[in-house]
Amino acid sequence: MTANTPENCLDDIERNLLDFILQANHAGIKVEMNDLVQLTWIGSRQTIYGRITHLISLNYLKTSISSQGGRKKYFKPTKLAAKYEASKSDD
Repeated sequence: MTANTPENCLDDIERNLLDFILQANHAGIKVEMNDLVQLTWIGSRQTIYGRITHLISLNYLKTSISSQGGRKKYFKPTKLAAKYEASKSDD
């Protein structure tokens, strides 16, 4: 029986979003909600918004506000997201 760890609580959509944000972060690209809602292959705007909110509540992502205008929020992976990524490479 597998342990009930937070990464086991993620669904496929959340894993896809988290992987996208992690890859962009490694490339030095800041990801904002507008970038994510363009990923229509993942889901609708409402689905993506709900899953991002869930990833933030589970502490996989944090937000930072743009210094230019303050209306844009960027998503940054947390240490927990880094642990998730490391656990994937162990598989």
